[in-house]
Amino acid sequence: MFRALFLNTCVLMALTYALSLTYREWPPGGSRLPYTRLLAFTAMGAALMSFPAEIIPGVLLDLRVVPVILVTVRYGPGMGLAVAVPILLIRAWHGGAGAEPAVLALLSVLLMAALARRLGVTLQGLVSTQLR
Repeated sequence: MFRALFLNTCVLMALTYALSLTYREWPPGGSRLPYTRLLAFTAMGAALMSFPAEIIPGVLLDLRVVPVILVTVRYGPGMGLAVAVPILLIRAWHGGAGAEPAVLALLSVLLMAALARRLGVTLQGLVSTQLR
């Protein structure tokens, strides 16, 4: 299980780095996520689901929620939902004993990220002062 989670973390870091190469300014301007990056974040979530740690048959553990959190905190719940829906559909298509809880967990993470955004949490502040 730890090997699979380590691999999942490595995939997340590699894809995050690859996505960072597409930014020309930081923090990114605008309040909307370009469609190419929207597809990239969705593909990142789908790729993370390709290397899950299976706790028991049908119950998978991976980091698919990280792209949803990043998009929701930066661009809002609408864009976060646009990233989450394909990931939810893929997880529901995989099925298994943990499909329904996984869908509920992803939706609750989306809701919490939207609430954090509403309370003024930013990605820059999350790394520095608000982390404590």
